[in-house]
Amino acid sequence: MQCPFCDGKLQEGKINYNNVNVCSSCNGFWVNKNLVPSILDHYSTLKLQGKQFLSCSPEENSIYNGMIGGFCPECNTALEKEYLEFAPVTTHECSQGHGIWLRFKQMGNMLDGWQYYENKYNFSLNAANPYIRKEKESNLGFDTSAGGCLKALFGIVQDDTPKLHPPVITYSLIALNVIFFIVSLFYFEYWQYLMFYPSNFFSEPVQNFHSIFTSMFMHGDIFHIFGNMLFLYIFGDNLEDRIGKPKFISFYLISGIVATLGFGIINFDSAIPVLGASGAISGIMGGYLVLYPKAKLTFYTLFFFMPVKFRLPVWFYVGIFFVLQQFIGIYAAAEGVAWFAHLAGFISGVIMMLILKFTDNL
Repeated sequence: MQCPFCDGKLQEGKINYNNVNVCSSCNGFWVNKNLVPSILDHYSTLKLQGKQFLSCSPEENSIYNGMIGGFCPECNTALEKEYLEFAPVTTHECSQGHGIWLRFKQMGNMLDGWQYYENKYNFSLNAANPYIRKEKESNLGFDTSAGGCLKALFGIVQDDTPKLHPPVITYSLIALNVIFFIVSLFYFEYWQYLMFYPSNFFSEPVQNFHSIFTSMFMHGDIFHIFGNMLFLYIFGDNLEDRIGKPKFISFYLISGIVATLGFGIINFDSAIPVLGASGAISGIMGGYLVLYPKAKLTFYTLFFFMPVKFRLPVWFYVGIFFVLQQFIGIYAAAEGVAWFAHLAGFISGVIMMLILKFTDNL
């Protein structure tokens, strides 16, 4: 198992006969929440015997409390921030109940909070589990802060899945798409040969092979590229962080290829060109949904000039998004949009991520 915060390897260990998984790099441990009273009881006994325990300084505790949760080492869902009512300590817990993340340096704060050693004979930690209050954020509300107003003005969308490494490849792909789009505005008559025409490709596949790739980096207008890059920014960084940069590049390209060829096969004789990163990004969305089914998206918007934010589960948003796309594409016969390419890319992303999840233990 991997450490939720530093990505190091967790080692199996025991605290007072309780099974824990320890990270030697960041000095923390992963344990079943129900075992916390027994562990505190053990450390309290040692403290009565004269054992000294370090506590977090107010500054350190503030850093810990402000940290974004990592991933559950057992099920890979995003950890939820938890505030311990009995001590000024914030931990992170798996929403599926697999465990809770603590740091050894926080044990002193927890012991001081309980003041167990002063009440040894009339109070027992094992007789009362620590009451933990979840810091839950409302799914709908006004955000009148300066940051909230600015986000609402630009219609910002954010996900709550943390990442550990800079998304270099995601940002590079965004930059490459933007560069292609800007250049195409000035040399559009030449760039037509870089689009994917199903009829041309299947009649002369060797001469038009390049179009499978080049068409992925071309967009029809500013709204087309803005929407695609926004979704790549939201979902791509977490996939890159989780599966690694080389696999992420392959994941992106394969999703785009499958989407393009899938649309081409359905529209074998079509002379209408296909362009855009939508198929590849649909694959990214499919992979994200497999890895983070419990994640939530936060949307900022203006409601009667008031900044509002609301949260939706990612599975609900992605599901509605694709149902609407296929409904429009099939029943309204929408022209100029490769609806089936989106579906093909999404399915390929789901399949590839399921394979990676079980082969690489993601």
